[in-house]
Amino acid sequence: MLKSGERLEPLGNGVEIIVSHKFAFTTDTILLADFANHRKTDKVVDLCTGCGIIPLLLSRENAPAEIKGVEIFPEGADMMSRSVKHN
Repeated sequence: MLKSGERLEPLGNGVEIIVSHKFAFTTDTILLADFANHRKTDKVVDLCTGCGIIPLLLSRENAPAEIKGVEIFPEGADMMSRSVKHN
């Protein structure tokens, strides 16, 4: 599942994300996801999602009805898809 240069990063509640040197996240990303004010009936989209960190963080607790991550770079989109399948 992991490609060369990738690793699994734990996000809590048993959720893990695939990250690499190019596609990673910072504390700001975690704070942004925590700042999001969504309801369980909402539909959420994360533009320029990278490896999919915000959608995965939002899915841990009180997940919205639908979450989409959009990424134009194939490497990031692939990592996001594999992270979703992994979880």
